[in-house]
Amino acid sequence: MPLPEFVSIALPLPMERLFTYALPQDMEHPPRPGVRVEVLFGARRMIGVVWDTPPDVVPGDVKAIRKVLDRRPACPASLMRYCEWVARYYLASIGDVLKAALPGGLLQPGTPLYARTSSGKAFLEGRLDAQPQNLSARERTFWLGALQALGDTPKPLKRWRKDVRGLTPERLAWAMERGWVRERAAKAIKAPAKMRVPLYVPQWERADLDRLDRAPRQRQVLEFLLENPHCPRERLLEAIPKAQTALKSLLDKGAVRIEEISRRRSPLEAQLLSRKIQAPPQLNEEQFVAAKSLQDAVTKGEFAPFLLHGVTGSGKTEVYLRAVETCLEEGKNALLLVPEIGLAPQLVSRVYARFGKRLALWHSGLDPAERADEWRRVRDGEARVVIGARSAVLCPLDHVGLIVVDEEHDSSYKAEDGLTYHARDCAVQRANLTGAVVVLGSATPSVETFHHARDGRYRRLTLFSRATEAVFPTIRLVDLSIQRTAKSTLLSTELIQALDQRLQRKEQAILLLNRRGFSPFAICRACREVISCPHCAIGMTYHLQAGKLVCHLCDAHTDLPDQCPSCGQKALELVGVGTQKLERELAEYFPEARVARLDRDRVRAGKNQAAVLRAFGRGDYDILLGTQMVAKGHDFENVSLVGIPFADQGLNLPDFRAMERTWQLLVQASGRAGRHEVPGEVIVQSWNPKHPVFANLGQEPDLAFYDLETRIREKRYPPFTRLAAVLLSSKDPNLGWAEALRLRRDLAAIISKRDPCRNVALLGPAPAPIEKIRDRWRFRLLARAATPRELRLFLKIAKDSGALRSTSSLVRLAVDVDPAHML
Repeated sequence: MPLPEFVSIALPLPMERLFTYALPQDMEHPPRPGVRVEVLFGARRMIGVVWDTPPDVVPGDVKAIRKVLDRRPACPASLMRYCEWVARYYLASIGDVLKAALPGGLLQPGTPLYARTSSGKAFLEGRLDAQPQNLSARERTFWLGALQALGDTPKPLKRWRKDVRGLTPERLAWAMERGWVRERAAKAIKAPAKMRVPLYVPQWERADLDRLDRAPRQRQVLEFLLENPHCPRERLLEAIPKAQTALKSLLDKGAVRIEEISRRRSPLEAQLLSRKIQAPPQLNEEQFVAAKSLQDAVTKGEFAPFLLHGVTGSGKTEVYLRAVETCLEEGKNALLLVPEIGLAPQLVSRVYARFGKRLALWHSGLDPAERADEWRRVRDGEARVVIGARSAVLCPLDHVGLIVVDEEHDSSYKAEDGLTYHARDCAVQRANLTGAVVVLGSATPSVETFHHARDGRYRRLTLFSRATEAVFPTIRLVDLSIQRTAKSTLLSTELIQALDQRLQRKEQAILLLNRRGFSPFAICRACREVISCPHCAIGMTYHLQAGKLVCHLCDAHTDLPDQCPSCGQKALELVGVGTQKLERELAEYFPEARVARLDRDRVRAGKNQAAVLRAFGRGDYDILLGTQMVAKGHDFENVSLVGIPFADQGLNLPDFRAMERTWQLLVQASGRAGRHEVPGEVIVQSWNPKHPVFANLGQEPDLAFYDLETRIREKRYPPFTRLAAVLLSSKDPNLGWAEALRLRRDLAAIISKRDPCRNVALLGPAPAPIEKIRDRWRFRLLARAATPRELRLFLKIAKDSGALRSTSSLVRLAVDVDPAHML
């Protein structure tokens, strides 16, 4: 069979096509699909992925690939097919999907380095055989200086040019053709560092330990190495005092050998290595039934979607882990998705305690080198269980048998910029393509997921009792318009008393206030104007520690003025409460209480969120105050009170999911109380306690909420329809609005002329609810269809016709399929 002469390559560009390159004539074996190669795109060096063999290529001026970078594919075949689906569904290029799927450095060619060759050195030393003919005196002088400046150590071109004036591309190309200079590619990501590890020699029988009775330190070292294979030498010396001499004796006896292995770069490695493999706990009846259903489905080896509807504290994690165990026994791999890896240290520790170094972590918090190391472990099959945030759904895990999406309702699974994919929906499709089991777990499933379970698309498994036999917390609803103290700006008398009781009993409390900063608004009492961000159409939040007004969209900072910028009166007043203000209020009421605040400001200030959560779990703090970060999946034994001072927050946002998100946050936060022996209580403060979101808050599971939300959404919103949002933005509001009207006309014409699109409805255009962000005015148009197929067909026709391209370079146009946020 003749070798192919050309290959199609996917480049990390926002262009919806593959690019054809020729194979070098001296190449014995063509690169396999999924392998990375280096090519020239115009004058740029780029790294792409070989995709397939192009059909009919007319020989001509087709560039050849420069270098093959991988021995094994960077993208398994199953991942390539999956990337094609993601690109089609979200109207993206395969290059955009690859940028999300691969660590950034793997698609960056790195800065090339230039080195002086032996021929260049010979010219510099004046050897006659190295002197070129017809070289002018001026050029000779130039190259003597240039090669001298280059030296023996390879340099990047930018640095070399600083030392040598006149180093043009033509001169550089001439010197490389002459053989005086060679180019060496610098890796964008360094290879894993090496470390020396002492390894137990298998031929040395365990029975030989008896010979070390008179050498207790040697016996201790050998027993440690038997329990901790591939342990770094430094850690051994830390664990066993004075082990250096004992280790040398064992090396002389041949019981131990030293080997160099790659050091895994991970910020959690030191924390997790201290965890030993743990036996699984006993399951209750509900857990057993759910775990058995998942295990049977994994063994069957076919696509099967499940909703694991388990109330807070019902033991969903253990059910996941039993399914993972079965998956590994079947010779397949498992993927566990969590909304934010930094907020799930307990889950990561439990997974590591069960599966050890078969676990890989995958999230954006890793630096490029760490992420590349984890990527290699996953690609090479060393890691068989991957736990990660949203981007892990695109990791190169092959032979996937199980995908778990924990807290599937969380909006963090939806990417808002670039490739706007939803990791939960992508997980379902990846399982479908690979014949895997997918489990969507939540105490508060999204309305869409719950609807799919009700209509039979997903199989619903229920856990309606807590795994620890703890009772659900009692819920107290407080009307803020009636029950407030004269002193407090936010805390009711009931919540103050409840906090005081917990402090006296040495129990812990969590307070949820989903608004960071000190005061959300600075308003003038005279003219009633709010100080707004000059770049965004929102009010600025006052931050106490910085003493600044801050925009939470563009991060603009300004001092709090002495007088109103609008009317000039000295009548500015800070209105509303954020976490910083509540923290100060708690200090006034409870000066002896140890309060930890957890929000984005505290994390940015350098305090690691996982470290704060671990400290609270150890009992170092009495009260944990924070935004929605404190409500996500934590399990603290001594927490007996959860307070929600402002439960109405978020209910009145212009988003059809506002009530759903508020209800989910309230239920999730309530579930942090009373998870073990200490009974729990939840105090919910509201200005409108008769709102339907509070009607059945104390009843878990609250199925009545889904009935209410279903009636509200029917025939208008998902899951009964499918939406695509087109967002236009421009620094000129008139230009942006004109482009939005043009888009409406073009899309309406498609609907009227194409029969497959006649059931699609257009809503808008209209200014977005947040009309301006970062000096760009925003306009939105919605396309609504009854089914995903109708919406995809309409978007494809609109895209192919050019309607979904902006006609002005000054107007940006972005399409968001299945938008999660409407602001």
